[in-house]
Amino acid sequence: MPMIVKLVGSVLVVLACTAMGFSLVRREQERYRSIEELCLFLMELARLIRFSLEPLPSLLAHLAEDENAPARPFAEKLKELLDEKKSQPFRVLWQEAAEAYVTTYHLPAAVKSLFNTLGSRLGQADSDIEADRLARGAEEIRQLLEAMKKDSAQKEKNTKTLGALLGVLIVIMLL
Repeated sequence: MPMIVKLVGSVLVVLACTAMGFSLVRREQERYRSIEELCLFLMELARLIRFSLEPLPSLLAHLAEDENAPARPFAEKLKELLDEKKSQPFRVLWQEAAEAYVTTYHLPAAVKSLFNTLGSRLGQADSDIEADRLARGAEEIRQLLEAMKKDSAQKEKNTKTLGALLGVLIVIMLL
C-alpha cells in the first residue's frame, strides 16, 4: 500500500510540474496575443482617424464600445479616464491607460515605451500625419513581436521540458 501511495504521489508531482511548464508557455502566448491586439488597435485607430471626421475622443469611445475591437480593455480605460478627467492633457490620460494595460498583460518595456511615445504625440497634427504615425508605430511594435516570437520558440520547448524534469527531480529527491 505505501508503495502505491508513493507511486501515485510521484505521478501527481510530475504532472503538476509539467502543467506548470505548460502554464508558463500559455501565459507567454497570451502576452503575444496582447501585443498583436495592440498592433490591431493602433491600425484600427489609424484607419478611423484617416477616414472619419469625428474628434479623437469619440473615435476612442467608438472603439471602447465595439465588442470585437482589438485591445478593448485599453480603449475602455482610456474612455473612462477621458470621461472622468476632462481637464487632464490627453497625453497623461493615454499614459495612465497604457500603464494599466501594460501592467495587466505584462508587456515588455520596449512595447510600453513605443506605445507611450505614440500617445504623447497623438492629437498634435492633422489626421493624415496622425494615421501615418500610428501605422508606423504599429509596424514597429509588430517587428518587436516578431523578434520576440523568433527567440521564444526554443524557450517554450525548454520551459515545457524543464517543468517535466523538475517534477522528476522532486520525485527522485522524495524517494
